[in-house]
Amino acid sequence: MGFLRPVTGRGLTTSIALELTDLGILRYDTDRNCIVGMFGDSFSFGWSQDWRSPTLACFDTDFNCLGTPVRGGIATAPAKQLWEYGHNNADFSTALPCDFIRIGQTWHVAVMLTKGLGNETMTEFWHSADLIDWTLSGFGFPHPAADPCTTMLSFDQFGDDIYIVGTHGLRRDGPIKMWKTLASTFPRGYWQPCGVIREGRHGELCLRNVQGQAVLSFFDCGEYRQTALTVAHPEDDWGQANAVDYVTGQELPQLYGGYISPRQPAQRPGRHEVFGLPMGDRDQRPLSRRRLLRDTAREGRTHRTASGAASGRRRRCAVGERLAWAAGLRRQAGVGACPRLHT
Repeated sequence: MGFLRPVTGRGLTTSIALELTDLGILRYDTDRNCIVGMFGDSFSFGWSQDWRSPTLACFDTDFNCLGTPVRGGIATAPAKQLWEYGHNNADFSTALPCDFIRIGQTWHVAVMLTKGLGNETMTEFWHSADLIDWTLSGFGFPHPAADPCTTMLSFDQFGDDIYIVGTHGLRRDGPIKMWKTLASTFPRGYWQPCGVIREGRHGELCLRNVQGQAVLSFFDCGEYRQTALTVAHPEDDWGQANAVDYVTGQELPQLYGGYISPRQPAQRPGRHEVFGLPMGDRDQRPLSRRRLLRDTAREGRTHRTASGAASGRRRRCAVGERLAWAAGLRRQAGVGACPRLHT
């Protein structure tokens, strides 16, 4: 695994007051012709300064910071929190993004409301037409009432369907489950369960459609490493996936993250770049800048699930089990009761 470069930090994202960042989920914005990075807990120039989450930054295809999204384009201005709420309020401390996607003309983001690391109280969806104005969708999963694998989610589009993977959140102690739903009704449509695709203890996830193949990058907490699995289609046997362990905790202490870059140059087919891995800042504090690595698609081992749950070339998503979700009653300002389950 080759280290390419740091992409946030002093002198890199100083112009948008975003030197210290967390996470780093990437999508391509065709309206602004740039890569957009969505970050979790973010600070301007020092720890605890101007705490915001989520935030957005725009990059060119070499990951030079262009600014932050504004109406009509990109501007060099301090990155704003996507919607207003107070941190450390009565209901949660911060809202951490899991993943975001554009379907048609609408952006959707899933965020975890957390009252401290590993204590997520809600996973909820917001939507936006322009990455500027965000509206609470009224759909989400209250915790611990809902399936714990609906806590930390990642998703991407394959044909007419959105495939979703999920695990237990920042407790990093759960397996990975998969669902699918129609893109036209995401996220509120019926989530058809595909079952457990990997046993073990997992953290951050990133599922992407890369050149027509399904690539799943994840933090393997049990083995303290980042792994990427590749299959031809999300319903193929993940137990037979090509697996690449692209970085370990011994190589990069305090490991987490691992989000797939949308930059896939045509002259380099089959190579994937991964973004969002921790790197110490100027004070040698961990987890404050994001770094970019490459090549998670080199020749790898065959992955086999611990449970053997995935068998045969093509899994079939079940149709009998119905997933319960919440009708969003939480007030947009970030205070108020979590919604109850609806079936």
